[in-house]
Amino acid sequence: MATPMRHAPSQQGRTPSQMAGAAPTPPVSTPFSNSQTHAAFSPPQGSRTSPQALKKSPATSQTLKGLSDGTAAVNFDSPSATAALGALGINDLGLDNISMGAMGMGRSDEDDRKRRMDAVGTTVKAAGQGRVSNEGLERLARSIGLECLWEDNLTAGPKSKNLFIAGAGLALEISITNHVVDNVALTLPESTPSVQEHVGKAADILLRDLKLAPGQWALTKTLERFQPNLERIASLDQLSVLPTLNCYDAIDGVYQSLTKIHKWDVAQMRKDSALKEKSEDSLRVLALCTRHGCPLMHARDRIGLSLDYWKERRRVPSTTVDSDVGTTWSILIECAPKNGMAIMPVRVSQNWVPDAVEKAENLPDDMMLSVTGPILDWQEPDNILLPAAAANKGEEGSMESDPSAMSNQPKLPDVMFVAAFDPPLIVSSSAAIHIHNATSMQAPNLNTSVTFDALVFPVDPKTNYDPSENRIITHSQAVPAFARKGKDHYETHKNVLNIDRAVYGQVLTKVPIEHPRQLMDMLPTLRQYAFLSTLLSKSFKPVDYRPKATEEKSASTFVAAAQDDFAAFMKRTGKKEATAVEANGDASKTALAVDIALTMNPVPRFKIVFPFLNRTANITLEIHPGGKVHIISDNVFDTDGDGDQEMADSSAAKGKGKRYSREQWAEQLEVVEDIGMWIERIKYKFGD
Repeated sequence: MATPMRHAPSQQGRTPSQMAGAAPTPPVSTPFSNSQTHAAFSPPQGSRTSPQALKKSPATSQTLKGLSDGTAAVNFDSPSATAALGALGINDLGLDNISMGAMGMGRSDEDDRKRRMDAVGTTVKAAGQGRVSNEGLERLARSIGLECLWEDNLTAGPKSKNLFIAGAGLALEISITNHVVDNVALTLPESTPSVQEHVGKAADILLRDLKLAPGQWALTKTLERFQPNLERIASLDQLSVLPTLNCYDAIDGVYQSLTKIHKWDVAQMRKDSALKEKSEDSLRVLALCTRHGCPLMHARDRIGLSLDYWKERRRVPSTTVDSDVGTTWSILIECAPKNGMAIMPVRVSQNWVPDAVEKAENLPDDMMLSVTGPILDWQEPDNILLPAAAANKGEEGSMESDPSAMSNQPKLPDVMFVAAFDPPLIVSSSAAIHIHNATSMQAPNLNTSVTFDALVFPVDPKTNYDPSENRIITHSQAVPAFARKGKDHYETHKNVLNIDRAVYGQVLTKVPIEHPRQLMDMLPTLRQYAFLSTLLSKSFKPVDYRPKATEEKSASTFVAAAQDDFAAFMKRTGKKEATAVEANGDASKTALAVDIALTMNPVPRFKIVFPFLNRTANITLEIHPGGKVHIISDNVFDTDGDGDQEMADSSAAKGKGKRYSREQWAEQLEVVEDIGMWIERIKYKFGD
């Protein structure tokens, strides 16, 4: 038999010529085929070829050559070589992902690259979750670090089995017949009775994640929804150090305290004469959005504790805490490894506040620090001390980093509370710093290369994005208008957003916390930006439940920065006014031109301009903490200004009922949560 040939360092696998008994094959000088290209980029498991050797490999070079747009591939052995090419202006080699920002030659792509890689990782992870089957379930459980045991279920049939998934304080039983899940049972035997009260609800969520829904097929049912819920349960189990520290009990203790506060909020509002006629559901929604939030355990098909703090359609009477109409903004309270962070570790208590909730006597300092109204009597539960023999579960190598771990002294757990924002919230950099300061943690090095508007309205990767340039975003949409002649109809609006000042932004995902009190300090700012997000989304992004306007589209352009940009913007608005007429749902007519200028400092501010009666309406409003709207100036509503009074007189002449004050018009925007609908309400009220 022929002896297998030795591999050169650049070779990525065995070819037919290298198999035993195969005839020698002369060297190949033609470009790689598709299969060879794949092999070059995907070395088999166990290959000892280093990344450096792979980059210098002739096979890789030829592959890159075949994949490029007619340009020879270039290998870069160091960042300095890449930087040198950028400094020489050589940017036609398909190197779009190489950062030139540090040399002043364009935008910095490091953060964009990181976000893209995270997105790719998420996609790959989702694709690799597998489908619901015997093998898929066991593979997933073992990959998370849980133990598995199969048992035949003879009473249910020959193909029925029970899969037992177990951790230190977790037991999950899944009944499955021919790869189709029939039932799920969850037990947490080491947890307190208050935790056991919610176990059935968690099991129901897991069953919905795995059971076939109407119209689903067993071969296409994936573990996409089941995996994150199982990981959350397993994470709390793996971070626990039983019997001293039970993370399920720690989360439940926070839930019990937050529920105590929420019930107290509702009881206090019931004493208000202006609210005594409201239903219990309405008061709970009001407490959710204006007081200390509303805690929910295992809500919206997600296992875990969430503190809801904002809800769309919050002022609509039919909205309830559990209703799924619109977006609900929440803070998810979880446990995570401390990894040596200088933060108070997790504590287990159901008495973060006493039964009385409010302080009996408020000190002057307390009044100054309160941001949610009443002064709560927050408590400081005792720390948990783990026995010296207990393993530190939060950090690898903790025996070296924690001196107490090497002695016989008890130690604090290396586990902390984490607040995760669901959905992630886009805020300005100054707001992000405020949120981190509320946690008593120093703000990390925040990204200062991406603006707030670029996060809300992502920039086309092909665009040469410069944050210093003004940005104009346009979007046409159909807006519900008030009924005329007994018929509902839609008006077409062409919205133009002008951003003439770069304000850097951040995406809030997670922050560590020490105490539930810190969550309350965040709420006003979180509500402010959640409401801002709603206004921007409904004005400049497609709304699913509305008909599309003719030639509906969104566009983003950049204009050179100059001192008279805003003056030019206002001049352009005046020209539009002369041609803008009411659409009345007729796509053949000109859309209503609505120009909006957005600034962010010190608070988000809108300057709204649109054709109105025989002049141009000009309204300036701000979004304050708590999601409160304040109208700063206008030439529409009833005020003491000369021009404003003319508008007010015209309203009285039209006989459309009583006139509203600025505060009432601001409240109406809070109700409709839509600038377009608010404008239509103004037009209807003043007889336009």
